[in-house]
Amino acid sequence: MITIQTNLPELKRQMAQIGQTVQRKLVRSATGAAAREIANAARSAIRMRTTRRSGTLQRAVFIARLRRSPKGSEMYRVAIRRGA
Repeated sequence: MITIQTNLPELKRQMAQIGQTVQRKLVRSATGAAAREIANAARSAIRMRTTRRSGTLQRAVFIARLRRSPKGSEMYRVAIRRGA
């Protein structure tokens, strides 16, 4: 007699977990790309509106991922460093 045992509930849980991991990475990369575009637009606007061309203000634009984002979301901050 042959007995076959499966652990389908565990397999389904692992597959769902892999799906959530991939989804989280996809959302993070898409949100990061959007933040980079916003930062590049800010740098471009600074370049067009300033008469002094030292580049200090452009280099002061930064992107930071907020680690304490609500579950299921990703948040980035695009800002200018102080003292620029």
